[in-house]
Amino acid sequence: MITLYIKRQRSAAGKSYTETFTYDGADTITVADFLTQLNKNGNRRTIDGKRTEPVAWECGCLEGKCGSCAMVINGMPRLACRAFLRDTAKNGKIYIEPLSKFPLIKDLSVDRQDIFDTLRKRKIWTNTAVIKENKETRHLIYTAGQCLECGCCLEVCPNFKGQFLKEKQREKAFPGPLFVSETYRAARTSGDADHIKDLKKQYKSLFYNTCDNSLACRDVCPAKLDLGEMQARLNKKGDS
Repeated sequence: MITLYIKRQRSAAGKSYTETFTYDGADTITVADFLTQLNKNGNRRTIDGKRTEPVAWECGCLEGKCGSCAMVINGMPRLACRAFLRDTAKNGKIYIEPLSKFPLIKDLSVDRQDIFDTLRKRKIWTNTAVIKENKETRHLIYTAGQCLECGCCLEVCPNFKGQFLKEKQREKAFPGPLFVSETYRAARTSGDADHIKDLKKQYKSLFYNTCDNSLACRDVCPAKLDLGEMQARLNKKGDS
């Protein structure tokens, strides 16, 4: 028997509360599977027998490829579709909460638009890709492209403030660990010298001078990106 505690909130302006559910089936399913089954149950009830509405949460592929089901599970940001009950439960209990550094929409669903707005504003893209000859660099570029932009690294980063920043503070705010992988990929594939120069300038100003290297981001990254290697290469003079 596993007891699951889900933090809920009807809207961003509403008051949060916790609903408790029990599960006595196979523990080989994931948290995403549990939420899916719960919402499909037309007679869903909490542990005290109270009927309740479906839990709002996001999912796309349910294969660990899109990052949309990121949430905080037993204190750690994880993808719900990769969090198996047997591996996640502690003393038969699982606590499920939404990511805290993004504006809440409802229940476990948050608005991560800030991630994409930051990348767009900082021009983290490549118009004309240039293929590098160095195989090691090409491999790292490919790895950087596996970033799910799920927000797990931002949730644990002590420097990333997210929704807690005021609007006027956002322009020079620390963009978070995923900024490293996206900047590395763009800088190493861009064929525009001025674009590369701007990317490196932004990196130094927004990340290099601000990151305290807690490295918590590496521990929670679902894609297991080697953020340290990318950061080291961006810190190095020259192109590598």
